[in-house]
Amino acid sequence: MNPIIHDWSIVGCWYEAPEVRKMQITGKVYGDDRFIEGEPITTSVVQASIGNTVETQNTVYDLGRVSEEYLEWCLTNGIVLDPSAPLKL
Repeated sequence: MNPIIHDWSIVGCWYEAPEVRKMQITGKVYGDDRFIEGEPITTSVVQASIGNTVETQNTVYDLGRVSEEYLEWCLTNGIVLDPSAPLKL
């Protein structure tokens, strides 16, 4: 089973073209022996994304609950999050 990140948001520059954008995920991680349960982390750059699963350089994570603040920011900025595939690379 993959570690899961709850209360997550995307970190990256939204003003860059999608093909050069370097996105990371920040949130609270669970199920990863390297961290205390619920410890805030920021991943390395996301390399791939399928559905709610993201792959970084060294780890595959499942995305759980999205951060309420991030959802509000998305709504304010006209960004629609697809719950079945929230990260578009």
